[in-house]
Amino acid sequence: MGVERVQLIEMPALYRMRTLWLLVLTLATAGCATTSQVMNPAANHPDRAVGFRNALQTGSEAQLTASLSQLTRLAGSQDRILFLKERGRLQSLVGDLDAGIKDFQEASDRFEEQRMRASLSVSQTFFSSVALATNDLAIPYDGAHYEKVMLHNLQALNYLRLGDYVRARIELNRADVEQEYAREQNRRLVDNARRQLSNEDISMDAVNRSLQRAEQRMASVSPTATSPFLNAFTYFLSGVLFEHFGEWDRALIDYRKALEIQPNHRLLRESVQQLNQRRSGQLGGLEGKGRVVVLYGDGFIANRSALQVPFVYDTSILQISLPYYDASQISRPVPLLLDAGRDISGQTSVVSDLNAMAVHELKARYPALLTRQVLRLIVKRKVQKAAEEESQFLGFLANIMNVVTDRPDLRSWSTLPGNLQIASLHLPPGSHELKFGTNRSLMQSVTFDLDANQTVFLIVDRMGNRLHATMAKPSSL
Repeated sequence: MGVERVQLIEMPALYRMRTLWLLVLTLATAGCATTSQVMNPAANHPDRAVGFRNALQTGSEAQLTASLSQLTRLAGSQDRILFLKERGRLQSLVGDLDAGIKDFQEASDRFEEQRMRASLSVSQTFFSSVALATNDLAIPYDGAHYEKVMLHNLQALNYLRLGDYVRARIELNRADVEQEYAREQNRRLVDNARRQLSNEDISMDAVNRSLQRAEQRMASVSPTATSPFLNAFTYFLSGVLFEHFGEWDRALIDYRKALEIQPNHRLLRESVQQLNQRRSGQLGGLEGKGRVVVLYGDGFIANRSALQVPFVYDTSILQISLPYYDASQISRPVPLLLDAGRDISGQTSVVSDLNAMAVHELKARYPALLTRQVLRLIVKRKVQKAAEEESQFLGFLANIMNVVTDRPDLRSWSTLPGNLQIASLHLPPGSHELKFGTNRSLMQSVTFDLDANQTVFLIVDRMGNRLHATMAKPSSL
């Protein structure tokens, strides 16, 4: 599909004054609408998210109720997908699983609806005239690809909590499809961005210098082994469920996919080795034992911040607003300590660093984001210059609108965990008490019965100093 060329304001003299008024008034109208979005709820989302996180950290019923009510009001905006995901996450963590599943499902359905709109190409959406006239907040929230994958992962956890292992596996299959789609979509987006720059004869050297400045300010995190769009947690959990249902070949495929993404992860290597032994009938000390798989969401993902980078255009230096991740906002992983007694202990380890995925995906989108920002500033600059030639008032008004609408897009799913960690314990059949916590002096415990060859899950989320834990067992064997 071809790329729509963005026309950068060429005005015949006969209609100059009339067009200027129309452009400035249009920009003013868009500016007012965008300002409304900025204040409620678009660019202000990181600030609002503080309240949602505090409600989860304190466990205050009043704060949780207020946050859910606020999210219900905000869900009426063009950013409904974002607020459905936030509300679904809160409802899942407070135990209202039916409501959480419903919100996640609607968010997923809306993603699919957007994707299936054949009339909109990548370039037409990303380089729309509305976005070029105002800012990225004029584009309805779509979400990063890692968020879409996590939507299915968290939905799978909800089904696990209900004991529905079959539906959990279906959600993980959908997450896998999303990961494959993400890589191709990002490649197309970057290609279209470079074509736009070429069409408008904008210097790639200037673009690359601005990109380097932005990337230097971005938080430095360890990259995933293969791609920021692939989530090893998805493949590990899928492998566990395939193994639970006796589909060993498919389980081995997913364990190996996870290991390709995180080749140094001990549990992933052990999962591959143990399944190979099981397939060959060499169970060793695992024969007849059940398995407790610990799935741990650690803390909160970092919010986006605003960054100004210079861009040289013609003889002027323009300031471009971009989102970025500040290193000071990214917390170090905190492992979950485990003690099952009988000298059986361990701790979780990171299998998917969502902070790293967020940073890498934003870096991958930077060429397209910067392209749109550059085109926007050139449009606004030409409008302002033409307005100044007509009158100081028009020039002043155009400048005010340029300032008002110069906002980076800081929207992101703020109640996601910062990283996902896993652990696995093999225990004999019978009744067990499993202690867990981030500090050995402050351990919580859960008791459960385990059958031979059964797989159960301990699902834990850390929110500040609070741990939300659920023991998940299959509703039927």
